[in-house]
Amino acid sequence: MMILGFQTYVILITPYNTYLAGHFSFLHMLENGAPHYRYYSGFFEPGSLALLLVPSIIYAFLYKNIFGLLIFLIAMYLTDSLGGFIAIAMILMLLPVIFKTNKGKWVYGVSIIIVILIMVSFSSSFLNAYESKGNSASVRKDDLYKAIVNLPTVLLEAPLGIKLEISTEDYKKNKNYAGSNFTPGIYLWSGGILALSGYIVILLVSIFLSHYLFFKNNLNVEQRLVLSSILIIFPFIFQRTTIFESSLFALLFSPTLIRLLQSPSIDKNKNPKYTAVSADEISSIN
Repeated sequence: MMILGFQTYVILITPYNTYLAGHFSFLHMLENGAPHYRYYSGFFEPGSLALLLVPSIIYAFLYKNIFGLLIFLIAMYLTDSLGGFIAIAMILMLLPVIFKTNKGKWVYGVSIIIVILIMVSFSSSFLNAYESKGNSASVRKDDLYKAIVNLPTVLLEAPLGIKLEISTEDYKKNKNYAGSNFTPGIYLWSGGILALSGYIVILLVSIFLSHYLFFKNNLNVEQRLVLSSILIIFPFIFQRTTIFESSLFALLFSPTLIRLLQSPSIDKNKNPKYTAVSADEISSIN
């Protein structure tokens, strides 16, 4: 409504950016005073908002909150984020299992094939849209390339990470710096082999555990939300930091994964667990 001129707005000046605020949200203000055409509110970039909209959309799906779902989908559309649109396609692919429909695995397999065929059909349009991002797209490709190429050098010259700097410009002077758009690369240059190894372990455990448990029939709403969100958000590591590097993962996602790991339902041995009983308790029973 603000973009179409049907809503007045006020200017919000903050230490981080200048925004145009309406009744419900606010947009980044361009240098000429116009609102940015992409919606990302107070987030650093549109893709970051799209990333956090994924669990919200799944939550609305699971709780059948049509009004909330509509708001989240409109917000996702207005971000104009390619990563967000891919995430929506993945949500559609996982819907049969998210809703625990009959023959979920069979429908899941068919939906994967359909989504792949659709993506192949529109691959040229997708590539054109990606290339149209200009500098944003090239920086992401460069960061991925530098992280891979610099891997042997960083392990030899800076096994505990490169020297910490104050600004990005100072970091760019270091030949082992690999940018901030490929998350594993961030851990490599900032924390060395230990940080990278720890991150990869957490990432792989989360992904494989989510995929393994996702088809269980006894999952509650919280578990289905966490597992499906992890599977969908994983591809974002190739373009920015994700929930895996935030307090959201530590406080909301990891407790669910830990509880699922401790659950007897996934215990391969399925042996009964006995509790030690003291001599006094035995005598009281007798």
